[in-house]
Amino acid sequence: MSKTQDQKLDETDEMFSGKINEFTELWQKKFNDFNINSHELRKQLVDRHIKELEHTHQKLSETIPEKPKASSLLLALRKRQYELAKQKK
Repeated sequence: MSKTQDQKLDETDEMFSGKINEFTELWQKKFNDFNINSHELRKQLVDRHIKELEHTHQKLSETIPEKPKASSLLLALRKRQYELAKQKK
C-alpha cells in the first residue's frame, strides 16, 4: 500500500473509533437515564399501591361490622333446631 492509502486508512480507523466511542457514551447515558426513570416509576407505583391498599382497608373497616350478624337462614335453622330439641324432651 502507498503512504497516502495508509494515512487514509488510519484516518478512517480513527474516525470510526471516535464514532464508536461517541455511540457508546450516548448509549450509556440513555441506559442510565432509563434505569433512573424506571426506578422512579417503580417507586411511584409502589407508593400508589400502598395508598390504595390503605384506602381500601379503611373503607372495608367502615363498612364491615366488627361483630357479624347471623343471616336469616341461620336464624331460621337455629329456631327449627330449638323446636325439634324441645319436642324430643
